[in-house]
Formats: sequence, C-alpha cells, structure tokens
Amino acid sequence: MATHRSAYRTLLTLNVSLNTKKLLQLPGGTIFASYEGLWGQNGNTTQVGSLQGYDALDAPPFSALYQLYYNQLLAGGDVEIRIGRQDTGDFFGEPPDAQAFINPSPTTIPTIIGSAYYPNASPGVVTLLNPNGPLTFKFGAYYFDRLHPSALDQTLNTLEPTGQPVGTFLIAEGDYSWQVADGMPGVFALGGSWRTGQLSTLGGSIQSGGGSVYAYVDQTLWADAGRSVAAYDIVSGGDRQVANNGIDFSSLGGLTATGLMPTRPGDVLGLGYNWVHISLQAGLPKPYELNFEAFYQFNFPHGISIQPDIQYFVNDGGGIHPDALVATVRIGLSF
Repeated sequence: MATHRSAYRTLLTLNVSLNTKKLLQLPGGTIFASYEGLWGQNGNTTQVGSLQGYDALDAPPFSALYQLYYNQLLAGGDVEIRIGRQDTGDFFGEPPDAQAFINPSPTTIPTIIGSAYYPNASPGVVTLLNPNGPLTFKFGAYYFDRLHPSALDQTLNTLEPTGQPVGTFLIAEGDYSWQVADGMPGVFALGGSWRTGQLSTLGGSIQSGGGSVYAYVDQTLWADAGRSVAAYDIVSGGDRQVANNGIDFSSLGGLTATGLMPTRPGDVLGLGYNWVHISLQAGLPKPYELNFEAFYQFNFPHGISIQPDIQYFVNDGGGIHPDALVATVRIGLSF
C-alpha cells in the first residue's frame, strides 16, 4: 500500500419523495426515488488495505438510480411495506448513534455476506410490524443478481459488481426501544441474515448459502438542554467458510457527545473502536484487525458540516500491511 498520499471522493445524492394522498388520494403511501453518483479514488484499495475499509463512501465510481420504491402504511400505521429497489441500511443494523462515524463497520456490519447495503441497493420487499411501537419486527428479502443485471440497471446504474451468483439476501431484526428519562432513549436489536446461492469459500470450494447474526444496544447516557452523551455497542458473527473479507466475528463500539461546547450546540464529538476477528480459512498473518476512530463534526446553518476524522489501524489487512494512520476531512452540504 502507498504511504504519505491522499485520495478524494465526491458523493452526490438527489432525492424525490411524492405523497400519494396528495397525488393519488391514496393515504399512507410514498413514492421515493434517489440518484447517487460517486466520483474519485477508493483510498482503501490504493493506500490503506483495511479489511473493514476506512470510509463508508468508498466504492468503485458509479452513477445510479440508486433507490426507487413504493412505501405504504397499513392497519393504521401498525404495518409498513416497502417494495422496490432499496438499501438495507434504511431499516436494518443501524444503531442511531453510530451514523456519524466515517468507518463503515458501525453502519455496515462486517460479517454480513452479500448484502444490499450501500453501494449495492437491490430490488426487494421489506415488511415492518408495529414500526412506531416499543417492539418492532422487520423482515427483508432482496434479489441479488449482479451477473445478470436488469435492463434498468444496465441503463441507469454503472456500478455492477462481478463475481456475485444469482441469489437472495434475507434479513430479519427485532428491536425493543425504551426511554430512561426525558431525552434519554435506548434500543436493543437482535438480527440475522442469510445469503442464498452457490458461494465461493475462502478455501476455494463452493458452498450453498451463508449467514450472519448480530445484536446491538444504543443508549443515551446523559441529556440536558439539547446536550447529550450516548454510547452503542455491536457484536456479530458470520460463516467462517464464506466470511466477508475473511471477517467472521466483530465487536464494535462508540461514544458520541452532542453540544458539549456552549457556543456550538449542534456539534458532535465521537470516539469509537472496531475490532474484527479473521477466519483461519483466510490464511492471513494476524487473526484480527483493530481500528480506533475519533472525529469532531462542526455543524453550521444551511445544512453545512465539516468533519475532521482520524483513524488508526492495528494489524492492517490482517497483518499484510503495516499499521496505518488515516486522516480524513468530510465536507457535507444538504439542501
């Protein structure tokens, strides 16, 4: 891997949402479409070599009609169904206080195999039961075929990863939410996923399907006048034979603090760790990779944010590469 070098990337997202009650006199429905375009270098591929990656935006450059779905609330809002091309991360495996971290592990669980997380949104059906209640059940099935892209994909999506057999990505999750005190929510989630199809193993053979399980807890520890401190922790395990990037177990955690500076109530400070165990089948020099991350997100009016971030990798790439120090500045603009 290269050292003392830089990489840049730009992600553009354009969203359109239509309320079907106003448009078609159909209450409870939403038609949603989004375009995403990513340009620039994948710094992890050319410079860092982490099994986890260091930036959740990293992917081959692409231009895509990323999501296109219909969302419908039924039974007075107790049932929600979404049909169409969509991203798994909209509903599954997403601790609320992990979202600001740049490393992909907290928001794209490392042990999940062949998922429809960014950048691989896929056609699917998702059902939520009691979506606004303390106990919520979620079920998703996504068609995942990148060897035979649809005509729509061929026309509008330039990102078509190779080496993925025909199959379906299935995922289910149960969430239980609570409130310790005013402004101090918490949530516990337990989920599992399964990838169908004939999958290549780390040993070079073929295996039918592979799965993963995960759990997370996210809790606001302190809140006062718009300021807060929250923590999360995620554990997951996956198939050792077809492990994603060789990762068969992970433990991820972080702490975020909002509004600690009185003059900057919207800013966020984050500290986190991401530890992943590497399957013996991968044959790498070290059995784990460990990442530490710290960031400070400056939030300004008009949807502008600037986020300096620093990460340190131990046993980078499972010991293939030297330990790595990575500094990132992410600039966001929402309008």
